[in-house]
Amino acid sequence: MQRIDHVLPWSHLGSERSLSVFRYGAGPRKAYIQASLHADELPGMRTAWELKQRLNALEQQGRLQGVIELVPVANPIGLDQHLQGAHMGRFELGSGKNFNRAFVELSAPVAARIGERLGRDAEANIALIRQTMLQLFDELPAPASQLEALHRLLLRHACDADITLDLHCDFDAAIHLYALPQHWPRWQSLAARLKAGVALLCEDSGGSSFDESCSTPWLRLARAFPRPRFHWPTSPPPWSWAAWATPGSIRPRLIAKRFSVFSPSRALSAANGRPRRTRAARACRSRAPNTCSRHTMVW
Repeated sequence: MQRIDHVLPWSHLGSERSLSVFRYGAGPRKAYIQASLHADELPGMRTAWELKQRLNALEQQGRLQGVIELVPVANPIGLDQHLQGAHMGRFELGSGKNFNRAFVELSAPVAARIGERLGRDAEANIALIRQTMLQLFDELPAPASQLEALHRLLLRHACDADITLDLHCDFDAAIHLYALPQHWPRWQSLAARLKAGVALLCEDSGGSSFDESCSTPWLRLARAFPRPRFHWPTSPPPWSWAAWATPGSIRPRLIAKRFSVFSPSRALSAANGRPRRTRAARACRSRAPNTCSRHTMVW
């Protein structure tokens, strides 16, 4: 296990905050998991910490076949915010901004840079786009706030992952899923496994949340560079979340959409290939991009 500590800039005199990323395994595939972006949503953090213990054991046994990056505490800023005995983890007190909004979206600069470099090799296209995203993050101007620095670090670790999970929860809610309409058939088994009563489907809920900032670039690039000029794979990846879940007897009601489970391959698979979002409310809310590449569960 490798521990990566990122010190956040703009700390106050006599204080320091850092973001810790735990990296397990090795291999060509990568999963990224973070919890408690809304820092007062503690069940996700507790779940991630339990997962950390299991990953330690699996790595020691040599059973990990890819890379897993785990961020049990995705929001050290909000974790430290308390007002008159109440934990204030959803909004930054200084700016009033929602911690899960206004993430940077890189589709335009990526499209401008890759241009004619895309070809008919799907995996090469995905690798090129991810590499370009990482380069663009490194070239961005210095962050103007601690929150902006945190956002960039989270996205930079997630942008080259095949699977991205963002764990959330709620105080009082029925279990539900947010997803892209195009991905719903593949994710019905997940809804059944979670015993979700409702599935909300949509492509862009607005606000530039973490999960949508992971998936939106792939959707827009798929439209900017459609087939047949460029080739995008259509087969599901071996790490598809749909493959992990088993069908159940529950058939959730389908309403309008809004979650985000996303995968570059699927997102870039055709004019209508796109990422998607999923939220499992209550104990753990998650989102993930899926299909050939990644999943994103977020709130």
